[in-house]
Amino acid sequence: MPAKMRKLSHTTLPADVSRRRQPFEAVYINLAKRVDRRREMEQSLCAAGVRAARFEAISGEETPVQAVQLTWDSSLNAKYDTKQRAHPAVRMTSGERGCCMSHAALWNQCASWPDESPPLLVLEDDVVFESGFLEILCRIVRLIEQTTLPAHRRILAYLGADVAEWAEGVAPLPLGAGCFLRQALYLWQTSSYVIWPAAARTLLRTIPIDLPIDNFISRALVRAEVVAWVAQPFLARQASPYCNGDIVHSRAPARAEEDSSACGAEIHRLQSLPGVGPKLAAAIQAHGQAIGGYSSPSQLLQVAGIGERRAQALQKDRSPAVALLPILHTSSLQIMMAFKSHDLLASKVGLILSCIPAGMHSAVAIEWLFPVTALNVVNWVLPLFGLSILSGEEMMTYDDASTFLNAGMASLPAIKQGAAEDYAWIGLFLQRQASAAHLVTAVTAIYALQLPLADRHVLHVANMALSVMMTFINLNHAGIPFFGYNPIVSFHGQVVGIVFAPFWLLCVYLHFVSAKATKKK
Repeated sequence: MPAKMRKLSHTTLPADVSRRRQPFEAVYINLAKRVDRRREMEQSLCAAGVRAARFEAISGEETPVQAVQLTWDSSLNAKYDTKQRAHPAVRMTSGERGCCMSHAALWNQCASWPDESPPLLVLEDDVVFESGFLEILCRIVRLIEQTTLPAHRRILAYLGADVAEWAEGVAPLPLGAGCFLRQALYLWQTSSYVIWPAAARTLLRTIPIDLPIDNFISRALVRAEVVAWVAQPFLARQASPYCNGDIVHSRAPARAEEDSSACGAEIHRLQSLPGVGPKLAAAIQAHGQAIGGYSSPSQLLQVAGIGERRAQALQKDRSPAVALLPILHTSSLQIMMAFKSHDLLASKVGLILSCIPAGMHSAVAIEWLFPVTALNVVNWVLPLFGLSILSGEEMMTYDDASTFLNAGMASLPAIKQGAAEDYAWIGLFLQRQASAAHLVTAVTAIYALQLPLADRHVLHVANMALSVMMTFINLNHAGIPFFGYNPIVSFHGQVVGIVFAPFWLLCVYLHFVSAKATKKK
């Protein structure tokens, strides 16, 4: 880091830090005015068993433009956050600039250490630790140091983050106890991460910082200058990443405005509930933020001013009971984070499942050209749904199919022969169209698997619409009323409906999750 930035490093790590048993140094960033957060952070660190030094956060007013620029180009970020338009000169807020400077000052200290030195755990003072934080964190540090040479540790290990896109084709690193590390390509938030000296030096080479700090790191990830591993499940989370924080974000004003208005709307809605005034509404919201969101109405009893009688009254009224749980933004953010943690998996599974029907229609391309070859499905596939296999004598031949169709037409009066021929033709025609549709669906799904997650949105929406229609069709074949009428459903056909109705319903869910996730990027 240039000398002009070095003087703004407000603190140095304690001299005895190298003698600690934890395999990392640790520091948390805290504004001088936030004594309340400092007190809460000290308590949280003690409970988690982590020893960390306090770093007094640097304000935007103290940050020189030579270290952190005043504006930033949002073009790259807009590819992952579709609520923000690309703009070459978004003005960075004072809080963002101070945040950048604080993290960069810590990187500067870390960069001065030898490559063999322990990494630095950087925490922001609104981080919330999950159970088993220290134990899994130690495993992460040891795993990376055992598998990577010191000079090659251009690595950041995130303990929690808002992941926009995961790196494809990279195997996760198991940590044991159901935990693992997953490589991210683009992410937001810097409330808890571990950085090694080699990574700190790499990031500092591009000073001055010309993006908000999380975008700055993510750009380095996209350029493959550094690597980010993310703990799964998260070991920590930011209490209120887009609401009630000390930093006003410029990167996504629409998202920040929505979250701010949501906070106000929550208070307004809470006040409208029976027996809940402004003071109690604020207490309910504050407690929800403290516990990471309400998961049960019984947790209302933990709020000062709510006794059993009032809690029961709120729960008896259906609309408040429905409103209380989802309106607190922390709960919805947690659900979104859970989806984001698995959106790549949901996308892959949904697209792969969409290819299965094409495989079920053996030689689908031939069936498209010669529809009577659907006999392959009749003879070999459908009987499997009845747990049976047809013998050679039981199978229909091409001649059998022709005889069947001709006999059906011949059974009608001569005056209806033309319409009967058209009816037989339209059946085969629709079969060819369905075969072509399955083939195209499979091809587009395979193509989509080659695309970055953020570019799959339209294909997921289209596949979701197809899956909805296929769900209804199979519910009809399964014999569920009110989903249409089919005069002839064989036993095997009914079993197909019973099997594939939930199959297509699962596809609807996976494509919905993926479409929603990719729309936000």
